[in-house]
Amino acid sequence: MQETLEGVVTELDGDFAKVRPKRHTACDDCQACNTANLIVLALNSKKAAVGQTVNYIQAENGMLTIAWVLFIQPMLAVFAGIGLGSLAASALRLPEAVTMTAGALVLFALAVVFVRWFDRRYKLRQSNFAKITAIVS
Repeated sequence: MQETLEGVVTELDGDFAKVRPKRHTACDDCQACNTANLIVLALNSKKAAVGQTVNYIQAENGMLTIAWVLFIQPMLAVFAGIGLGSLAASALRLPEAVTMTAGALVLFALAVVFVRWFDRRYKLRQSNFAKITAIVS
């Protein structure tokens, strides 16, 4: 079950609203999340206006996928490129350092292309954004 949060709409951007979360009572002296500078981009299906207080739910699905695509996958691509370069060096009798570097660069470039493709595709899904569920005032 997703937690309903409360915030104030600070700006409208097409079908989206920028929402500044309100501090919780449990946040009295903590300030760990720095809510004063936090802005959430939320799907504005309730047509809230600037200055209105709204309830919203935060999108939490896909965080592991994002971490995998942005951090783990490019790093594994570099290591795979080094390994493939080493195999190619022994099979083709080429300098190992050159083929390992070339393999790492080629697979890293492919990983960057994949990250850009994933980013464009991810931005198109409305389920990946917070959603305004009600206008409080």
